[in-house]
Amino acid sequence: MKAPLMLRIHTKRGDKLFLYIQIIFWLAYVLVDVGIFLNKILLFGVLAAALGTISIILAVKSYSYLNLRITPERVEVGRLKIPLDRVREIRVLRSNDSTADLSIVYEGGEKAIKEVKNWEEVLETFQRYKESVI
Repeated sequence: MKAPLMLRIHTKRGDKLFLYIQIIFWLAYVLVDVGIFLNKILLFGVLAAALGTISIILAVKSYSYLNLRITPERVEVGRLKIPLDRVREIRVLRSNDSTADLSIVYEGGEKAIKEVKNWEEVLETFQRYKESVI
């Protein structure tokens, strides 16, 4: 079986933030519709714009939780993009039934990721990518 082209690392916090951002955008959309229906578009439009701004700020501030992925070329943890040949290993620090804390060991440091939901799939995909590099 071939490894996928890209695998998103699902964390509890990242999934929760993604859901919050979707709900805020949905509320902004509903506010604009209510404003059109009640003929008070300016009031509801300003409220929707405020919600949209809050959602954008939330997404920018939590970028490191939302951008966690592993590709055949690199491992991305927020703004940190580590080439796959520099990554030595990905190991499990602590695991529960459904989540685990992972540690990415690379040349020059180590990065911990907490509460990863699909940790088994991440380890398996990383091994496949490392085998294809060698």
